[in-house]
Amino acid sequence: MTNDEIKTLVDNASPGKLIELLYDKALKDLKIAADLFDKTDAQSYADGFQHITYARYIINVLNQSLNCNAKDNSTKDLANNLRKIYEYVQDRLSDAIVERRKDPIVEVISLLSELHKTWELLVSSGVTSSQELKHICTDASTTLK
Repeated sequence: MTNDEIKTLVDNASPGKLIELLYDKALKDLKIAADLFDKTDAQSYADGFQHITYARYIINVLNQSLNCNAKDNSTKDLANNLRKIYEYVQDRLSDAIVERRKDPIVEVISLLSELHKTWELLVSSGVTSSQELKHICTDASTTLK
């Protein structure tokens, strides 16, 4: 995909679809990083580190988009729980970098895959295009700009 095609996709995505796309990209980068961490040469590690950095940026965007000040307690709890997961993911990716180990990356891939599947179900059911999503997340596209 070209940069223009990606921009068009993001600009036209619903908030739920945008979150789904962010998970998709983070997972792709982490899978590449995990494969690169299997190799022992310095260049593969450096490339893997770069892909982890991309994924960490995306996780940061997802984390910043959470609305932890929602008025509804269950929505606030959901946002706070997602924040804890994102912070844990960031810590595990830091461990992968510092320890030069693949295991934390694999763990994060598993966690994010579950969240990604959930968003896919929500998007396909139409739930994430509704007003309720705005209570959980602010607009992630504004965080990206």
